[in-house]
Amino acid sequence: MERIRDRLSVPVVVYTTRDGIDPVVRALAAGAADVIRMPARHDTAIAARVRRAAGTGGEFQPAATQIRSLLRNYPHTLYLKDEYGRFANVTTHAAGNYGLTREQMIGLTDYELFGRELADELYAEERAIVETGEPIIRKVESYVDEAGARRWAMTTKVPRHDADGRIVGIVGGTRDVTAAKRQEEMMAALHHASRDLSEATTRDDIAGVAVEIANEVSLFTGVELSLCGSGDDEMITVASGAGDPVASQAEAVERAIDTGRTQYVDTDGVVTDDQSTVVTSAFVGRPFDEEVGIVVPLGEHGAICLGIDDGVFDQFTNRLSEVLAANVTAALDRSERERELARKNRQLEEFSTIGAHELRNRLQIVLAAIVRERADRDSGRLAGAESTLERMDRLLTQLLRLARTGEIPRTTEAVDLRECVERAWEGVVDTGTVTLRPPPSTVVEANPDALTELFDFLIRNAVEHAGGGVTLEVGLLPDGFYVADDGVGIPADLQSELFDVRYADASTRRDTGCTSSEQSSTPTAGTSPLPTATPAARASR
Repeated sequence: MERIRDRLSVPVVVYTTRDGIDPVVRALAAGAADVIRMPARHDTAIAARVRRAAGTGGEFQPAATQIRSLLRNYPHTLYLKDEYGRFANVTTHAAGNYGLTREQMIGLTDYELFGRELADELYAEERAIVETGEPIIRKVESYVDEAGARRWAMTTKVPRHDADGRIVGIVGGTRDVTAAKRQEEMMAALHHASRDLSEATTRDDIAGVAVEIANEVSLFTGVELSLCGSGDDEMITVASGAGDPVASQAEAVERAIDTGRTQYVDTDGVVTDDQSTVVTSAFVGRPFDEEVGIVVPLGEHGAICLGIDDGVFDQFTNRLSEVLAANVTAALDRSERERELARKNRQLEEFSTIGAHELRNRLQIVLAAIVRERADRDSGRLAGAESTLERMDRLLTQLLRLARTGEIPRTTEAVDLRECVERAWEGVVDTGTVTLRPPPSTVVEANPDALTELFDFLIRNAVEHAGGGVTLEVGLLPDGFYVADDGVGIPADLQSELFDVRYADASTRRDTGCTSSEQSSTPTAGTSPLPTATPAARASR
C-alpha cells in the first residue's frame, strides 16, 4: 500500500483475511481509505464500500439525518443539555417517559419534570460537570415510581464541547436497570437462604428448606423434589410447594436422572434438553399461554422440578434454577456422607465393644489362673506374665472408653513415683543386662495407670535399644523428673529431631531419639539432662 501511494495519488482500499484488529489499525494508520475483511459472498456490501472510497457512491446519510433517526428510534433515555440545564435534544423514548413529545420536551429543565429537591440535586451535579469537565459514569440510583414500585436507573453524563473545545453542556444517558437489580437481589437472597441448607441434616429437612427457598423466589410458581428411594425404580416425592404441577413431570424427572442433564417442558408438555425452545433472552420476552417447567438433576439423589410463569423463563431464571439445584445437591451429598459416617461409627463402636469385652473376659481367665498358680507354688517366674496381663487389661479398658466417648478421661491423684517405676519394671518380662537404679521415693500428681504405662514404655524402649551393661536411672528435676541411661548416646546430627514422631526397631541404628517422660495433666515433665541419653525409639509425648 505504501509503494502504491508513493507512485499514485489514489485512494487505497486494503482487503485482508488476517484475523485480529491489529492489521486493520495499522492499515488505517498508514493512510488506507478503508480496510475490508467481509467474506466475498457479501459482494454488494463490499462494492458499496469500494465506491465510497473511490468517491462514486455508497455515502452515508447526512449527520443531521442520522442524529434525528437515532433520537427518534433509540429505545433508551438519551439527551443533550446546554450549560443552563435546558434539554437541547432528547430521544422519543426519553420524552415518552413523561408523556411528552420530543418537541415539547426540548427547552425544559429538570425543574419542570421533578420536584424541587431532586431538581436542585441534578442541577448542581450537571453544573459541576460543566465547570470541571469530570464525567459521571454508570451511576446507579434507586427511586419509587408512580405506582409505588421500587426501580433502579443507571446514568452516565459527560461534558459536551463545541468546535473550539469549550464545554457548552452535557450529553447524558439513562437506562432502566430494574430487571438486572432485581435479578442481583434474587441471586443474593438465594445464596443467603441457601445457608440454611447447611443446618439441615436429613433428606426431609433439606427438601423442606429447598421448597421454602424456591417459594421465596418470586420467579417460581411451583417446586417439587423427587428423590430416589431404596429401590432401583422407586421415586419419592419428598416435598412440594404451592402451584400447579409441572407438565410431563414424571417423564422429565426420569430423563434428567438418566442423562444428568437439565430437562425443559414447553407449553405443549413436550420434554426436551434444548433450552432454546423455552428460554428467551433477558431483554426480549416471548409470551406463553401456559406455564413452562425446568427439571434439574440433583446428582444421584433425584431431581428438582420448578414451574415458571408465562414469559419470564429467561437465561437468568435458568441460571437461578441451576444455583438452587447445586446447593441442594451439595446439602444432600453432605447428609449422605454424614449418615454413612454415622453408620460406620456405630459398626466400629459395636465391634470394639464386643471385641474388648471378649478379650477382657479371656484375659481375666488367664490372669486368675496365674494368680492361683503363684499362690499355690509361689512361682516368681510368673510375676512378669501377671504384670503384662494387667497392663493389657488396662489398655483394653482405655480403648473401650475411647471407642465409646472419643476420649480417655484422665483423673489425677497423689502417686508414689518409685512404686510406679517398680511396677512397670516388673511388667517387663526380660530386662536382660539393663540395671535399674533405685528410683527416688517421692509423690507426684498424675494418673497412676497412665504413669505406669509411660514407665513401662520407656523401660522396654531402653531394654530393646540401649544394649547390654546399661544402667537405667529415674531422677528428679526442679519441675518434674527424667528417665535416662548411660548408653552410647544420640548422634549429634539427630539431636535436633529428638521430639519428631518416628518409628524405629532394634535394627534401626540411626533412627534414634531420647527416652523422655511427661505426666498426664501436670506440668512436671522433662527429658534426660545426661549427655549420653540412650538410643531408642521416639517416646510418645
